[in-house]
Order: sequence, then structure tokens, then C-alpha cells
Amino acid sequence: MDKEFEIISGKVPVLLSAPHVYAHRRPSIRGVLKQGEPRTGELVREISSISGAYGIVATKNIVEYDPNYNQLDNNPYKFAVKELFKEKKVRMLIDVHGLSDHHQYDFGIFYCMRFKRSKELTRKLLKELSDEKELKSLSYYIGYTVKNRQETLTEYVSEKLKFPALQIEVARYIREDEKLFKAVEAAISRFISQI
Repeated sequence: MDKEFEIISGKVPVLLSAPHVYAHRRPSIRGVLKQGEPRTGELVREISSISGAYGIVATKNIVEYDPNYNQLDNNPYKFAVKELFKEKKVRMLIDVHGLSDHHQYDFGIFYCMRFKRSKELTRKLLKELSDEKELKSLSYYIGYTVKNRQETLTEYVSEKLKFPALQIEVARYIREDEKLFKAVEAAISRFISQI
């Protein structure tokens, strides 16, 4: 596959994104190569298949830029997200990430602070996840993105495109456990069917 990312067709005006499936270079003075987040692409593909949502998934190591952080003018992935909102009339982003092992919680859900609709949708997603039998006793961290010189996909969609956007981060052990993985798939698919 030559392309850096795959577009998944959908019928529901929600876009699922997995920008960090493979290694990528975070914009910084040091230009550190960040490790990929395994199974996030698979999660997006499966949820898209179940729910009918659109999807965009990184398909190879992107060492020139970070699909989540780099600005639009230097980011083909983010430009493709913009085009999907425009051409396919997508109305919401769920950006899927892997949670690094040093965090003390199982799920993180982030949204832009000044966007009420994103906050409401975060609460609904949290309810769907925590209502899932296998995910009930897990820990959840809800937060908002802090404005800095970088611009995540969630910030870009909320602030520039003016649509609700959430970033969900899923712990590695959940992504590696088939039963938990399927429970996350089911919960997010249910969430999409209700919006």
C-alpha cells in the first residue's frame, strides 16, 4: 500500500480516526520518533464496519510528520480529514489512540474545553463504555485539551471546522485482550448509533 492512510467509506456522518497506528515523528526541536499504537487501526475498521461510520487509518510509518499534531499545511492526513467533513458531510470526529503504559487509568476521553456539544458527547460515550459489562470496573479519565502551539485533530475539527470532536485513548492491555477489545467496539458502535 503506497498511501500513508486508508479512507473507509461510510453512511453515518461520523468520522473515526486512527492516526498513530505506526511510528510517527512528533513536531518538536528534538524530532523524536514516537512508537505506534497497536490495534487502533483495527478498532477503527471494526467500529466503522459495525456502525457505518467513515474512517481514516494510518497505513504505514509516517516519519516526516505526525498526523495528529502537525498543522494542516504540512499534514496530508489532516487535510484528508478536512476534505471528508466537506465532501461527505461528516459532522463529528472520534479520534482513537492508544494510551501509553505509564498512565494510571484505562481510558482517557478528551475534548476542547469551550465546545459544549463535544462535552455532552463525551459524557454519552463515557456512559456507553461504563455500561458495557466487561468495562464497568475500569477507570476513566475525562479531560480537555489545553491550547498550545500544536493542534491535535480534535482541536482542529472543533476550532476550525466547528464540529464536535473527541479523542479517546485506550490502554494497551484492553487493546490486547480480545474480550475487552470487542466490548470497546460494541460500546463505541452503540454510541455512534445514538447520535
